[in-house]
Amino acid sequence: MVKGSESKVFVLDTSAIMTLVQDITTFRDGPAFATVLGDNEIVIPRVVLDELDKLRHGSGEKSKIALDAARQLEYYTTQGSLLDGVETEKGGILRIAPRPTNEKVIAWGLKANVADHEILATAMQCEDELRAKNADNFDDEEGAAKGSSGVVLITQDRILRVLARSIYGVQAEELKSVCAPDFEDHLGY
Repeated sequence: MVKGSESKVFVLDTSAIMTLVQDITTFRDGPAFATVLGDNEIVIPRVVLDELDKLRHGSGEKSKIALDAARQLEYYTTQGSLLDGVETEKGGILRIAPRPTNEKVIAWGLKANVADHEILATAMQCEDELRAKNADNFDDEEGAAKGSSGVVLITQDRILRVLARSIYGVQAEELKSVCAPDFEDHLGY
């Protein structure tokens, strides 16, 4: 589903979605968080929906942001099935990834029924799928092994980033503000 050679697959955890939604509601009046991620594939692990559901039933600012995230996700369900993937306004694809099987999670050395481990397993599963899809583009296994997978786990969770990078070799990045105005270019702010 990745559109071009420059496109990425972004696997978002709950903290990344909450940050995106907060940025959008603070700095823009946009339709949904997926818009700011361009023409990339955006994958939301199934467990993230459970976490957003728990957060939206709470109180305070986190509850409001989680409720807005749920509203934005619901907007995309009017465009089609999120399990199959729907096109975003910028030409990307947004999809919900089904839960990896407990057997697969455990085989990777992760703990079943631990949300962060399920999110990491989803990123690893996306890498496997992308590698299998791209293997046809290479003449030999050595060529396939040299290429970057194109999957990036986006999380504000420092420990999850350390686990992903250090133990499992998954590219993991912190989400920086994508909507905040650049104050350096505007004197007087």
